[in-house]
Amino acid sequence: MDNLRELELDEIMQWPLPAQMIVVALLALLLSVGGYFYFVKPELSELDSLKEKEAQLHNELTLKSNQVAAIPYLEEQIEMLQARYERVLTQLPAEQELASLVSGINEIGVEFGLAFHRIDWANRVRRDDYEEIPLSLSISGDYNQVGDFSAAIASMPRLVSLHDFSLGRGNDGLRLQVSAKTYRFLSEVERGN
Repeated sequence: MDNLRELELDEIMQWPLPAQMIVVALLALLLSVGGYFYFVKPELSELDSLKEKEAQLHNELTLKSNQVAAIPYLEEQIEMLQARYERVLTQLPAEQELASLVSGINEIGVEFGLAFHRIDWANRVRRDDYEEIPLSLSISGDYNQVGDFSAAIASMPRLVSLHDFSLGRGNDGLRLQVSAKTYRFLSEVERGN
């Protein structure tokens, strides 16, 4: 121990080898710790930041690749919806076809032997892109005639739905009061666009 106190730093080259090795080891340790905190630790935090960014970019890439993979399916759905839309448009009567629609309903009723007591247009109900056009009907006939009439209305080439049924007995058989509705898309001008 007394020998260690006698060692002077400026005479380090004359120190005994074990003392020199301890000093070199301490210097190496000090340089390693200093180098770690000065050079390595900032790089490690940047590495962690880059790993987080990589994970985020990987998630974005996965999401976008799934979206790209879904494009053909979505295009197919759009085509299918467009075809349905066009089919529905052909089923909706134009303004000038409403009179022939009433005539067609009347012909169907007469074909099945029904007696018409009333056919009246009700007030139209305007929606955002279309309007409902109700038609009040009062008919009479037997049970099968009324059923066949309803089925024939459902199979018309133009879209007509039956609402607010009221069935009762009359002098001439079964009496049906019903509201038949058809629909018409509004033009751009009618919508105010």
